[in-house]
Amino acid sequence: RLLDAHGTFDRWDAQVALDPAALDRAQIRLEIDAASINTRVDRRDNHLRSPDFFEVAKYPTITFVSKSIQRTSATAGTIVGDLTMHGVTKELAVPVTMVFYENGQGRFRGTFALNRKEWGITGDSRLNPIADVVEVQFNMALRAPR
Repeated sequence: RLLDAHGTFDRWDAQVALDPAALDRAQIRLEIDAASINTRVDRRDNHLRSPDFFEVAKYPTITFVSKSIQRTSATAGTIVGDLTMHGVTKELAVPVTMVFYENGQGRFRGTFALNRKEWGITGDSRLNPIADVVEVQFNMALRAPR
């Protein structure tokens, strides 16, 4: 039986270049500090940082760099980019919904699934079995610099 464990990455940075009149040409670069994994259980977080999983001493950063954005409606689209995690880079399509964007401020969110083993995160635990396919959610607020 697989158990759900919810968590966040507490330290990350994003560089976003977008023109409100041409959101499909936006450029996005996201950098996540892999060691900032936080499931609210220290023992589990330390195990996730270990060579069994994220191996943060060797692979400290998870990055996503957009290559294209395809709009599917006025408020939705798919961001295609390269996700680099655990030393493996693979193209990933990420669905995104624009909650709002006006006057240089906006909020975007999405949910997608990825198979962690495709990025070389192959560790398993007999005590706490972990699914190969994990669900990733994001909710990001942006504000243009003043």
